[in-house]
Amino acid sequence: MSQSENRHGDRRYAADGDPGGPGFCCGDHIIAGVKLKERKVSKTEIINERLKQDISFTEFYEENAKELLDIPLCRYLNALIEKKGYTKAQVIRDSGINRRFFFDILSCKRNPSRDYVLRILMALQIPLKNIQWLLRATGYAQLYARDKRDSVIIYCINHQIGVMDCNAMLEKICLACI
Repeated sequence: MSQSENRHGDRRYAADGDPGGPGFCCGDHIIAGVKLKERKVSKTEIINERLKQDISFTEFYEENAKELLDIPLCRYLNALIEKKGYTKAQVIRDSGINRRFFFDILSCKRNPSRDYVLRILMALQIPLKNIQWLLRATGYAQLYARDKRDSVIIYCINHQIGVMDCNAMLEKICLACI
């Protein structure tokens, strides 16, 4: 069955084994003999649907301002360091970032370049999917697999190659280090 845009309240329904799901939403949750599983619609999906509607941006913003993210990078990084159980000294060592600059980043005194963000995230061994989300959420360009330099960085992230070794790989093919 194909994916459906039909909703029942804030929920979507999917056929067993199909997380994104098909079908119509009717009260009994069984359609054409197929039992449907309930799936909560994410706030992002709701906001995307609302952005497609024919309303002014001012109206949209007034209705959705509380749902829009505006979290500084330093808060994400501090939370990740804590969640992963790394010490700040480990992250400084593994990322190769100057100690003072690193602490300025974590205290929101400095806004680092994308490369410095990548160095910190690689030192924390964050999966590529999460790195891409964090880059997008904090206003940085995501890594692009067809870009030579980004493809090397993606390879290093996927294979948990550290920052220093990644930089050696980049230098070997005459590309700028991170």
